[in-house]
Amino acid sequence: MWLFDKFVKQTGLFFLLCFCLFGCSSDGTPVLRGRWEMFVGVDSSPAGRQMGITDLCYVMELNSVERIFEPEADLSGRKSYGFMDFSNASRYTHFDIDSVYILSNNRYRIVSIDPNRSVYRVDTLKYDAQTKEITLGAWVFKYKTENIISQTVSDEQSLSTDTSGSSWFWLIFRLLLAVIGLALVYYLVKILMGYFFMMLGAAAIGAAIGGLILWVLMGGFDLDLPRWLIIIIMSVTTVPIALVGLWEALKSTGELARMPFATRIAEGLAKAGKSKYGNIVDEYGNKPQVTDVKRGMFGERYIETEDGRNFIGNSGANEVHEV
Repeated sequence: MWLFDKFVKQTGLFFLLCFCLFGCSSDGTPVLRGRWEMFVGVDSSPAGRQMGITDLCYVMELNSVERIFEPEADLSGRKSYGFMDFSNASRYTHFDIDSVYILSNNRYRIVSIDPNRSVYRVDTLKYDAQTKEITLGAWVFKYKTENIISQTVSDEQSLSTDTSGSSWFWLIFRLLLAVIGLALVYYLVKILMGYFFMMLGAAAIGAAIGGLILWVLMGGFDLDLPRWLIIIIMSVTTVPIALVGLWEALKSTGELARMPFATRIAEGLAKAGKSKYGNIVDEYGNKPQVTDVKRGMFGERYIETEDGRNFIGNSGANEVHEV
């Protein structure tokens, strides 16, 4: 009887414990998994007003049963249950959710941390199973999607308001890489052009020598030689001399790198932009550029300058007078 009573008591206690567990878990408390947004509208921050932002949203992404988010804060190597982002154009406000506690009546207690200040905050969420809305204090977040998008929105907002030295460092580093890359491309093109033209010049000399040999062999090109022989003779004289030119170009790499290629291009463009008529000197000593000169029936010159003034000068005389 004692064993039977003990068995009954233990069995009853077991079923009572199971009933309590199932009773607590059968209260309809759902798993929060997805993304919620609260439309704020006008960004009242100074930067937001200056930028005219009218579509500001606060964001919450949450998985109440699994750590699947990469946190910005140090959570001792653990992932987070989600995040809350209340950023605007002037301030980046982000909280990584470190703990989720299920309360009664579809309420949840969440503990989150600010990664910038390492400050914890405790909030109570209220979930509406019919509308799938989450209430946080006076804020109501609308359900968006069960497929969690990730933290890309928060990352973009953090970039737009990031004033840390690392972002400036990477920006300057990329600019330096771009400048170095442009310089390398400039010198590489300049050196390759030097190789090409020096080898082309040597090949032209070789071709001239080959043509002279053919002229001698053919008696002034009267003798009809086979095409293959002509090709061999021209190749024998052209290719070796072209290779010699390339070798000389390779030995002159340093001189080619120092060649003022860009300077000559700039000078050529400057000369091209100058007027073919030159300049004149007016009675005040100014030297406006001449844009047009017309001749009269008696040889006089009608001169127009770049500043819209008109002058007249006698034929063969250097003096001009403004009209």
